[in-house]
Amino acid sequence: MGVCKGGTPSLLGSDSSKLDVLSVTAWSNGLDEPVILQQCFSPIAKGTFRLLDPIKIVVHGVECSDEIKAKIMPIVLSGINQHPRGENWVRWQPN
Repeated sequence: MGVCKGGTPSLLGSDSSKLDVLSVTAWSNGLDEPVILQQCFSPIAKGTFRLLDPIKIVVHGVECSDEIKAKIMPIVLSGINQHPRGENWVRWQPN
């Protein structure tokens, strides 16, 4: 199960006072705590919707190591592909 919101929450490790961030909280049976996925974006109001940075995966308030991220990303991508606009995710990525 997951919950997604967009807006201006703080991004882990950022000093910026205003960032547009997609934040998805996901959890499943067997998890001690939800997994949080965050990705900065440029909203349509600025011209074109674009994702600006790679996804950050946060567990227990700490960004995951590359090793753990490599294990989780296939699950994340599967979830993205299930979204009604999931096919656009690749096109929205930074160049």
